[in-house]
Amino acid sequence: MKKLLVVAALLTSTFASAELINSEYNARQNTTLENGIEKECGQFKSLEVLSSKKERVVVDQGIVDYKFTTVLYGKQKYEQNIYDKYTVTVVSWYYDGYDHASGENGWYHVESVVCEEL
Repeated sequence: MKKLLVVAALLTSTFASAELINSEYNARQNTTLENGIEKECGQFKSLEVLSSKKERVVVDQGIVDYKFTTVLYGKQKYEQNIYDKYTVTVVSWYYDGYDHASGENGWYHVESVVCEEL
């Protein structure tokens, strides 16, 4: 029984993606950023928000979108207990509209992800 619990714990920790540390974003936006980063750069052990910038973009007739530029620090496993360190810059958007996938107002989209090894 103990072996089964250890194996389950190891598999869970191996497949879990990193959460954003020090993020002031809501859960949906964090998930969108995490998925975008994983798609472009792979999985990280940890991701810490270093800075974030929010720009208000007036579209038309009361519609306001927001552009976010988020800079993160991350560690990615290279080999056994050796980690590469990265600066990850993500440009994302919040669109003032209806998100059919989540069934909620507002739609988050990742425009670009740049991963730079330190």
